Amino acid sequence: MVRVSFNTPGSRVDRELTTEFHLDRRQRQLQLDIKTPWKKVNARGSLVNDATLKKAVLSAVLDETSEYSVSAELQVIRQ
Repeated sequence: MVRVSFNTPGSRVDRELTTEFHLDRRQRQLQLDIKTPWKKVNARGSLVNDATLKKAVLSAVLDETSEYSVSAELQVIRQ
């Protein structure tokens, strides 16, 4: 996991800028969280790379209100 953060604790103005990235190579999953005074983004993704199935899934939530997702899949059938 990688985390980069900047903040001014005790300030009356919210200045927190934080980015967290986690990559799990074994499970083939990733997670990205970004928090700023203006936006908040939470993204999750996963990959499947089997002999018969190739698949990528990504979802993101913006400001805890809007959710977006995309999925791509390819099935391999050998005859």
